[in-house]
Amino acid sequence: MTKTNKTTPDTEQLTQALKQLWKSRSTMLRSISPLRLAGYGLLLLALFDLAEILIPPVLMNPRWEFQAFGQLIERVPVPLIGVGLIFIGGRDERLPWEVSLLKILSWVTLLVGVLYFLLIPLGVVNTIRIDRQNNAQITTQTNEVRSQIEQAKAQLATVSTPEEMQALLQAAGATQAVPELGDQQDISALKNQFTEAIADNEASLATQAAETRSSRRLGLLEKSIKWNLGALVAGMMYVLIWRSTDWARRATS
Repeated sequence: MTKTNKTTPDTEQLTQALKQLWKSRSTMLRSISPLRLAGYGLLLLALFDLAEILIPPVLMNPRWEFQAFGQLIERVPVPLIGVGLIFIGGRDERLPWEVSLLKILSWVTLLVGVLYFLLIPLGVVNTIRIDRQNNAQITTQTNEVRSQIEQAKAQLATVSTPEEMQALLQAAGATQAVPELGDQQDISALKNQFTEAIADNEASLATQAAETRSSRRLGLLEKSIKWNLGALVAGMMYVLIWRSTDWARRATS
């Protein structure tokens, strides 16, 4: 009888502790429900962004593929947070349809993670292709300007009268009229000035082409490194989420 009296308070304390624990659990689940709802909303918004990025597709175009790749990486946080919020709380307080959805979503995270890993070599290849296109474009533009310079040189060599000099300068885009030329010496002096201007433009052409090529390459490399590292991190995060949600893939008893 004495033993019964001693254990009664312990039993009451245990009962109160269990009631308090159950109350705390119920409160926590009620607070988790809005987070799960927000997760579904973020995932739906991410699907809208995905459709906007990929439709219409321009496959085999390295610039479109590279830009789409970058946009996918820039938008990684939204679906990643959404998936994390959806899985909060495990199987507790789930609707019947959610159990099957969580299993599918868990496998989808693995698929998405693998796809992000596969985007990395594609991003590297497109970086190289775009760099080659930029170089070809700069070379073409440089050659066009150099061809115009050579034409101006050839025309200058045939100039012998003030009228011909006037026509040449106008064709070259000069904004000032040719001064009055009294003799052949004045024409020769003006031709020398024009020759020096052409030489200066020709010398700066290679420098400008090199600077443009370097600037474009640097900007391209910065984006490529950022986006490829982002794809690596995103792929790892999705695979880790897949591993940590094995409970969603197990059969319910």
